[in-house]
Formats: sequence, structure tokens, C-alpha cells
Amino acid sequence: MDIHIDNNLCLGTILLPKKINAYLEIPSLPYECKFAGEHLYLGPVIGFIPAKHLYAKPEKLLMRFQQYEKIKGLIFIFLQEEINTNNLTIPGFYFNPDTKTFIKGTFPYPNAIFSRDYLKTATYQHLSEHIGNKIFNHPFSLDKRTFWKIMNRSPLLSQHIPQTAALTDYNILFEMINQFDSIYLKPFNLSRGRGILHIKKGENGSFLLTNEDSEMKKISNMEDLIVILEKQKNQRYLIQQDIPIKIKSQKVDFRVYFHKNHIGEWICSGIETKIAKRDSIISNYKNREKTLSGNEGFQALFHLPPQKIIDITQYINRLGIHSLQLIEENNYHLGEAAIDLIIDENLKVWLLEVQINFAAEKKLARKEGSEAILPDILTAPLFYAKWLADLPLNAPE
Repeated sequence: MDIHIDNNLCLGTILLPKKINAYLEIPSLPYECKFAGEHLYLGPVIGFIPAKHLYAKPEKLLMRFQQYEKIKGLIFIFLQEEINTNNLTIPGFYFNPDTKTFIKGTFPYPNAIFSRDYLKTATYQHLSEHIGNKIFNHPFSLDKRTFWKIMNRSPLLSQHIPQTAALTDYNILFEMINQFDSIYLKPFNLSRGRGILHIKKGENGSFLLTNEDSEMKKISNMEDLIVILEKQKNQRYLIQQDIPIKIKSQKVDFRVYFHKNHIGEWICSGIETKIAKRDSIISNYKNREKTLSGNEGFQALFHLPPQKIIDITQYINRLGIHSLQLIEENNYHLGEAAIDLIIDENLKVWLLEVQINFAAEKKLARKEGSEAILPDILTAPLFYAKWLADLPLNAPE
């Protein structure tokens, strides 16, 4: 491409032909530039793979672009099925900061990809060959059994995991019920509370079984309990110690959000307190009465002074970041995650699970307190994506 000097242009302005070739156009956007030898790079160019239902309604993604002026460049959404591996282009829709809309176009392979979907192995391998290790949130799930195994490799983190075992035979189950009086059965690979059972030891060898819908059933003896569990043969379970912590008979746990920032370092971006409905064994959205901030939850549960809240928060951050770093050592590349945990009456932190595919845009429709954290958790990934794209970056406010 020939270069011509035009003294009539404003300082720092470059004019480029809109159409580069038969396939590609360069949208008119504010770009940053970087020289490497004799090459001039414009960007960042960031690809974003949302869930399919959000790709069809991109206006629901607008909050993710609230800090676009700090990111700049070409950010486009696309579906993995639409990638053209022959001419190395991707059709999709780019964000126009002037109109706050998404405009159809065909784009080059990006410098970094922020994924919120399950990438096929072949797609991931193909993209990695062309852009390197710059695709984050892959793999897009971490089942409970894998999480448990990874955490147990750390002397520190293993002390913060409730006693857990795979349900391989019923002797293990009854040993744990006798040891703890109440336990959870958690499916390996389901989320949002699906399939969870709670078993509490009763009098005279009986048990109280509660399912995810808070339906309770009294079971007379071990043999009858085994008959019921045998009907769940298609499901693989973990047995986990119950750590009861409640406000007025309502189960309470915490969700802590972590993101990598504009220099690729993990930070805590917010804490929620999830208060379940009365008698519910889980605190997912369907079974939740309300959501408070982390500080509000610490006060309601423990009535702590401000400095103690700071101390607990800092320790949670340390545990969370350590756990995410350990997960990434096991062939994960993450840019965000949500960690569910419990704090017991002795202020000990117990890690329950890591959610990569956590509810994000879904919170926009919720009016129970959880939407307050959205501006922080929705905008953060694009800052990490820009850092991965290896261009100058302004820190978020």
C-alpha cells in the first residue's frame, strides 16, 4: 500500500481505504496504532462470541460497551459456525460507538477473542493456530469433580474445601452422614442447583431427603434411601459435607466475581450475598429470596467491625486468585470467573465451586439486588481482551 503525506489532516490522523480487498472493510472507528519495525498496526481488533440468543438480540449486550472510549478499536460479535476458514474472515456485527448499535460486516481474524460460549475443539485449535493463546474463557465449564481434584493439589486450598468424595458406593455415603449428620449430593456436571439433593440424619435411623425444589421426604431407613438413590443411576454424584450457615432459617452463601484487568492480573470485581428462600437447600436465582452486597451480608451474618470485613475480603481474594491460577495451570485460559463459597460461624472460608459460565446478561432482567454489580462484571473482559491484543491501554476508572 502506498503512503502519501497530507498536511491538511489533523495531527495523528490516518486515512485508509475503507475496502481493503474483496472480502474486508475497515469500519470508521477510533483506533490506536502501534509501530513494530516498518509495520503499522491498528487496533485493537477484538472478537466477542456471545451466547447465541444474545447474538440474535445484540442490544442486550450494550452494557458491555459502556467503557468503549477506553478500549477503542474494532470490537465485533460473531458465531463460531460462521467463521470462513478458507479466506480467514469472520462475518458478524461490530459495535458503533456513535449510534450505540451493531453493524453488519466481514472482518479479519481478531487479535484476541472473548468467548461466552462452548467452543468446539476444532474451532479452538484453528483459531489458536492463527492468533495464538489469545482466546479466553476456554474451556467454558469446570465440573465439580474436576474443581475438587484440582483444589486438593494445593496444601492451602485443600483446607478450604468441604470434605468431599465421589459416590462410588453407599458405604461412603453413610459414613459421611454419620460423621456430619447432613450432607449434599451434587451432580458432577450440572449447574444452577439442578439435581442437588440434601440428606439429613433423623431419629431411629431415619433420614430427611430434600431436593432442589425444596420437596421434603422422610425416609425410614438406609435400605429405602438406597432404593430412591438407585433411581438416579444416570447421574454421577459427589458427596459433600454440609456446612450450615443461615439467617433466620434461610441458607446463605456468597458469590465472588473475579476478572483479569487491563494488565492481565486477577482482581476481585465484586461480592454478592445470596439468601435462599426459607427451607431451600440452595440459593440459586429460582430459590433465592434476595441478594445483598458482600458487606451487607457480612454484617447481617456476623455483625463485624469494618476492619474485620476488610480482612475477610482480602483473604477471600487471596484464596480466589490462588484457585484460579491453579485452574489455569490445568489447560484453562480464563479472563473471568465466579466463585461460590460459604463462611462458617468461625469465619472460616469454604470454597464450593468455580463458575465460568456464570449468569451475566441474565442479571439485567433481575430486580432483586444482583443487577447492581453489572457495570463492573460486564465491562471488565474487554479490558483484558485489549491487553491480550497487545496495544496501549488506559486503565478503567
